[in-house]
Amino acid sequence: MRRVLTLRYRYGRSRLYSSKDDEGYMARRLEDLKEQNTIDEDDPLVKLSKTERLVDMDTRLSELHRSLPQKSFENNHKNQLQYAKVQVHVNRQSKDIALSKPWGGDEDPRDTSLRMLVDSVAKPLNRSARVQGNLGFTKVVDQLSEPRKVRASRRMRRKLEDAQDNVLKYQRDKGQDSDKSEQLEFRTLYAEKFTPLGSFEKLRSLADQRIEESRKHGAFDNLENLRGKPVEMPRLNQHVDRTEHYLNNMLIRQKITPPWIESQGRVNEDLNNFRKEAKSGFENELISHLKKSRIYLTGANIESIKKSIKERYGSPEDFVLSRFSCWKSAQFAYFQTKTKTLNNNLRSYNLQAPLSTQKLYLLPDKEFKRVFDSINLDNLITTELSRDVKRESEPVAGSTSQSVFSWRGIFGIGR
Repeated sequence: MRRVLTLRYRYGRSRLYSSKDDEGYMARRLEDLKEQNTIDEDDPLVKLSKTERLVDMDTRLSELHRSLPQKSFENNHKNQLQYAKVQVHVNRQSKDIALSKPWGGDEDPRDTSLRMLVDSVAKPLNRSARVQGNLGFTKVVDQLSEPRKVRASRRMRRKLEDAQDNVLKYQRDKGQDSDKSEQLEFRTLYAEKFTPLGSFEKLRSLADQRIEESRKHGAFDNLENLRGKPVEMPRLNQHVDRTEHYLNNMLIRQKITPPWIESQGRVNEDLNNFRKEAKSGFENELISHLKKSRIYLTGANIESIKKSIKERYGSPEDFVLSRFSCWKSAQFAYFQTKTKTLNNNLRSYNLQAPLSTQKLYLLPDKEFKRVFDSINLDNLITTELSRDVKRESEPVAGSTSQSVFSWRGIFGIGR
């Protein structure tokens, strides 16, 4: 759906109005594009992306970064490393249990097959066979009937096994505790660098932390010297909202420039360079044609040159108009390309700037008319004559009347 945009001039300022209300779809869409294209230069993540890596900026952080592959390897192969540290006297069953995977709720096919084979075998009838069927466990009654030496040796063996398990658990958990302590220390050291300040709560917590650190170092010991001084309140502007006024003062005190101000400076510089370049190009075209047609000769005065122009073209205005038509036809394609590039920059600037500071797009015909209106033939001839006199009085080796880097030399005009 096309929207008809009309240009109106109100109160001496040019503004862009829509045929529908400002609260319509186009206004919301422009606000979304503005938020998407605006980059916060103070964001720590943006600074990290533009500068060198944070790992290379801190020696302690670089050491932690170098030890990261080793820590990840130890974490991924924790069971195998603990199994390698197990002593020789541990039985095969304990080693297999240490390397086995934890039960995830599903029965392994090998265990199922083994259970089916055991169930298919007939149960033993005599007691001796039943006792020999499970040697790993003994009943309490059987243990009490054992001799005292056997029970003492059993208790001693159990104590040794428990002590060995405790040692292995301590060695295993020791590395985890050190990793947790390193992670906690890392967070406390680099939380400010990795956490972008995107809310008032984060700013408030950061300010409280800085205040506590300054209080510990004695920065608030001399508060008596700061009391009793009058506070200079800024004078409010009745035409500006109070919130906007205080925000502008904060930006000024912090020496912060909004992004659209920087874009405005770049856009104005590009426009001035383009218009200055166009004017100088047309002036060079006029002087070069006068020299080529031998109207402008070395040592002549302005009166003789104007007389020759009148005899050949009728009047100086007709001469400028005829040369302007030729120059415009030769430079029209370049003007279209250049104005298209400048209009893209203006479009990006208008999405960021307030409505009162937005700029209109460039038109090639208006820029040609601006160049034609800014030409003064008498001043141009007088300036060129003074340059010739200065060049004759101070000759420079290798100087030519026309540089290859001039407007005509670049585009090949008048060859």
